Amino acid sequence: MMQLIAPEYYGQFIDDLTEMHRLRCRVFKGRLDWNVRINGEMELDEFDILRPVHLLYRSAKGRIEGCVRLLPSMGPTMLRDTFPILLDGSAGAKK
Repeated sequence: MMQLIAPEYYGQFIDDLTEMHRLRCRVFKGRLDWNVRINGEMELDEFDILRPVHLLYRSAKGRIEGCVRLLPSMGPTMLRDTFPILLDGSAGAKK
């Protein structure tokens, strides 16, 4: 099942968002050993303060097993600002 959480509903889904940040910590720090910022057992970065829309994937048992953030491309983006090598020299979306 997919679950969409818009910023205006963060307060209603705080447990789900907390579990999502824990999942990101387990994957990005624990499994991939990326140099990411960890707060307790949660991974948080500068894109989280931009109030993205979150799309969560839940297993049949309701466990959060995947997630993606959706941000407008006219502001900072992970593709342009964190992983520009993936753009192969292209400028990416403009602010």
